[in-house]
Amino acid sequence: TCFVAKAGGRPSRAVVISGDEYIDLIDPRQQLLGRIRVSFGARQADRYHFQLGNSPIDVDAGECPNPILIDCPTHHQSYLLYGVNQSTPGRVTQR
Repeated sequence: TCFVAKAGGRPSRAVVISGDEYIDLIDPRQQLLGRIRVSFGARQADRYHFQLGNSPIDVDAGECPNPILIDCPTHHQSYLLYGVNQSTPGRVTQR
């Protein structure tokens, strides 16, 4: 079990974010477990652009609508999440 907080903020069970943010992961004893970066990317024509360290990443908006990058730099792990395109219900592409 852990709590989350916007960087330096008050811990809670959830946070609401609408833009790029750093999120603290906090244990029940109020100790900082780590910090993650959440990014919605920058929309550029038909793609979303993310910056991961020194590496640029471009994601096709048609293939990966509404992408979110979760980066945990202290553990050298990153995840790219995306939703199903609402304009084409039922269309899911697996790779």
